[in-house]
Amino acid sequence: MSATPEEFEKFWSGCLKAIAETATTLEGDNIPELSMQTDTSVIEKALGSHGERVRNEAHEFLSVNRNLLGDSDLELAGACFQYERNGSERGFWNSGWPENGEELGEIAQAFGPCGLVKLEDGKFDVLEM
Repeated sequence: MSATPEEFEKFWSGCLKAIAETATTLEGDNIPELSMQTDTSVIEKALGSHGERVRNEAHEFLSVNRNLLGDSDLELAGACFQYERNGSERGFWNSGWPENGEELGEIAQAFGPCGLVKLEDGKFDVLEM
């Protein structure tokens, strides 16, 4: 089962919201103005030149693993992908995929960590943690 463009946009929206929710300052503090952001275009802009790569990684994960996700909430799946790749305590295994959540988590972690950080000058960068 391959993902449709509409399905990918739902998945990508979940990824972006998780990226915003977990964004930090260099000191590790949360960034409330970004974590509460619902306009995903703002989050995409913060990703800057890294946005295309992060989007392609999300697309690759969904394309290869669409069958393992079943008829699930794809926005939640996108968030879980982002949480899992960063080694969060949240992820597929405890968010509605009891049968294959561990497998999905291992696949997501193979993409390597990727988080958004706010620099001292107020600009954002992507940290490969």
